[in-house]
Amino acid sequence: MRDQIIRTFGLARLGGHGGGASTPDPLAPFALDAGAITATNLTDGGTAAFTVEQAGEGVTLRNTEHNDILAFATGLTVSGDMHVRHTIDQTPKSGKTTGIAVRSGTGRRRFWAFPANGWFHEDDTRITSKLDKQPGTPMRIVFDYFFRAADQSLTIHYAMNGGAPYVFSFGNVPPGEIELLGAYGHDQTHRLERRSLSLSAPSVAPADMHRPLGHTPRAVPAGFSRAVPGGFEVCEDGGSYHSSVALTPPLSEANPEVLALHVDGATGDDANPGTADAPLKSLHVAVARGQQGGAVMIRAKGGLYPYATCLRNYPQARLLQITSWDGAPVISSMHDDSLAWAADDGAYTATLPAGSVSNVFDAAHLTAGGDYSALDAASGVAACQATAGTWFQDGTSVWVHTSDGRAPDGDLRVYTRRVANNSDQYGLCLREPGTALYMEKVHLEGGWYPFYAGAAVADGDMQIYARDCAVKYAAANTGWKIVTSGVAVLQDCVGAANRFDGFNYQPASAGGAAPFVLEIGCTGRGNGFVTDNICNGSSSHGAAIIRVNGSYTGNKNRNVHDIDQDGQIGETWNLGCTARDPVMDYANWAAGHTTGGVTKMWLDGCTSSGGRYDIEANGSASVFLSGFTGAGTNDVNGSGSIEAYVP
Repeated sequence: MRDQIIRTFGLARLGGHGGGASTPDPLAPFALDAGAITATNLTDGGTAAFTVEQAGEGVTLRNTEHNDILAFATGLTVSGDMHVRHTIDQTPKSGKTTGIAVRSGTGRRRFWAFPANGWFHEDDTRITSKLDKQPGTPMRIVFDYFFRAADQSLTIHYAMNGGAPYVFSFGNVPPGEIELLGAYGHDQTHRLERRSLSLSAPSVAPADMHRPLGHTPRAVPAGFSRAVPGGFEVCEDGGSYHSSVALTPPLSEANPEVLALHVDGATGDDANPGTADAPLKSLHVAVARGQQGGAVMIRAKGGLYPYATCLRNYPQARLLQITSWDGAPVISSMHDDSLAWAADDGAYTATLPAGSVSNVFDAAHLTAGGDYSALDAASGVAACQATAGTWFQDGTSVWVHTSDGRAPDGDLRVYTRRVANNSDQYGLCLREPGTALYMEKVHLEGGWYPFYAGAAVADGDMQIYARDCAVKYAAANTGWKIVTSGVAVLQDCVGAANRFDGFNYQPASAGGAAPFVLEIGCTGRGNGFVTDNICNGSSSHGAAIIRVNGSYTGNKNRNVHDIDQDGQIGETWNLGCTARDPVMDYANWAAGHTTGGVTKMWLDGCTSSGGRYDIEANGSASVFLSGFTGAGTNDVNGSGSIEAYVP
């Protein structure tokens, strides 16, 4: 069953838990012979003047060809799956070009860095200019190259002066001889080590789906047109529902291609290598280590990570896994804990270091659902000073009047955006097509979009897997915002106290398919800061969703509202779910929009209580009921319909 569901969504697993589980042989030195070194001028094909000295089993090279790049032959040929470590010690005037070329019968591929400027290149293309800059001397650079023969891929881990590595991944790298690259005018001492490996492609994908023994799988309703993932089943036993979803972290440190990083917000240091003994401090620093492609697994100590250390960037890794290191929730919060407060006529004021306030919450006072209570935006300074439970911003100054009159403390959450171009408005933002994410016990709090997954192409084909995670306090939009084709599997997750929806799924803005979503045991509660009709606990906009044992309560508008969008028909199958007490007295369950649409919604063993209506069927939407419990107050608009069905 494992391979069935993975193949359905285009992820191939070649071995369990990321592969590479057997203990590999240790690295062995590859002796470089100074007398046998030859060089090729890659800049103009002309002369290749250099000097070389033996340095143990390595060599010290000096390129004396003015302003030219030379490639030095080593005699080391890649064959099969291989790990090559390349260590360079240099004392340059500035950190110049260093790296390798792989020369084969089809040509030469070059992978090189310019440490002084934070650049990394593939051939003549600069992939990034945002790496840590290392202009100082002396400098030690370590490249770990992982060559995988099956698909001719190359993964590179690149570290400078003992810091945490960056990871890059490249395709179409046929086996060949390794050449050392050197720029003009400085000494570089090169050492090579190698070992053979058995490499399996790392992947982020669901774990095995286990069918509960002794129960009969529920048949997919006739008319539900989207293909249900292979291996997924829902069973019913005496009115209780059980799904086959059981997510577990798939990436493993046993696979050497996977870059494993550890983070501890209390004791870590961002200059550390990110090992268990010397962890990083910041989540966003760890995520930034994943550059072009590659697989990155992050294990973070539980606790609160405020703005300085939280997730607030765009991952470039193709496969990203973020989990708790110690089992406690990892709380990535966009609030500024550095503000210095002073009393000001009933309120307290502070100066923002930059940017603007998104919203303010108080963790000392919880709602009935257990979420932080929101402070209201005041109309001015005087109004804030006079009114408890409010905040106000004017320029770089912010005022807060807590609901109990206390001075701002560690429980106050002033969520901010500091960057002028709003690039930090996201907590965790996935933009690269084909990205796959697994996260567990991660809470994303604050920011305009705490979680956003959406490639700027029609078919981003992303894979999102989350277990026991929460997204809360979005200032501008939805908590879980998934706007892409592919699959999302959310198990025991929460979307709460967001401005609009708790969970929202749509096609990409560029068109294309909407995602297929499995929402298992999820909770959407207390969403909606505005009196609008788009504040739902969970909402499909053209997506196919299967919800099992979900709870959707106390949302501003309809608790669950599924519609069509951009030519995509919303189809949802809901089993054993509860919806109750919408704040504005709307329906608990709604399908379709009053402007039209042919949305289809199945309610199997679901319940409704509170609210004006149990069910709304709008436009040409169809709602099908089996074992539904409610007050019997429904609202049908246009040519919508509500009817019974037999599973």
